[in-house]
Amino acid sequence: MGFKIIDHTADVGIEAAGSTIGSLFENCALGMISLMIKLSPENNIIRKTVTININGTDDTDILYGFLSEVLYLFEGENFVPESFSDTSLENGKFSTLAEGCEIIPAQAEFLHEIKAVTFHGMEITQQNGEWKTQVIFDI
Repeated sequence: MGFKIIDHTADVGIEAAGSTIGSLFENCALGMISLMIKLSPENNIIRKTVTININGTDDTDILYGFLSEVLYLFEGENFVPESFSDTSLENGKFSTLAEGCEIIPAQAEFLHEIKAVTFHGMEITQQNGEWKTQVIFDI
């Protein structure tokens, strides 16, 4: 499934799934990015890899921290992750390599301005070998 966009009163959200908890986190980030920007070849000039490390008390806390960090990288450093590799989650520690591009804001096609990731309705479940969650973003 990857992710799908869902409607939410005054906000926007995604439902995401993955065969591992790491792929679930990756799909959540890609879903959030898809809500914020439409990439074009003109924006894909400066390639970059960023290491993301998050510590948390549980999987939901770590997902929230990860998505908040991706949002910061987008807003603060104009970095748009397009893929992730070497993703691991063990003992409250999450790490991944985010590969993507540094955009030129004047040439970007922005969609939604996400103000924050929320905990509203965020619950990570595993059923029949698939990890799932819902994430609502404050816009």
